[in-house]
Amino acid sequence: MLLRPRFGFSEEDVAALLAMLQSRGALIAPVVAPPVSPDPGDDKFIACAMAAKADFLVTGNKKHFPESEFKGTKVVGSAELLEFITLEP
Repeated sequence: MLLRPRFGFSEEDVAALLAMLQSRGALIAPVVAPPVSPDPGDDKFIACAMAAKADFLVTGNKKHFPESEFKGTKVVGSAELLEFITLEP
C-alpha cells in the first residue's frame, strides 16, 4: 500500500520503515469489533486499534470512520496527528 505512486515513497524507504516497525513495534492480535465502516475492509483497523488501546488511528480516508473517536481511539489524518505530537511537551 505504501508503494502506491501517489505516496511517492521508494522501495528502500518502505523497507526501512517496515524494518523499524518490526524491531520497535509490538505485534497485536486484533479483537472482534463491530462493523462500523462503510468499507468493511477498514473494520480491521478499528479492531487492531481497540486491541492495542491505541491513542490514535491515522487514516487518509476519515470518511470511512463514522466517528472521530472510537472506544478511546481518536481517528485522525496525518496532519492532525502531527499537530497532536508537536504540541505535546
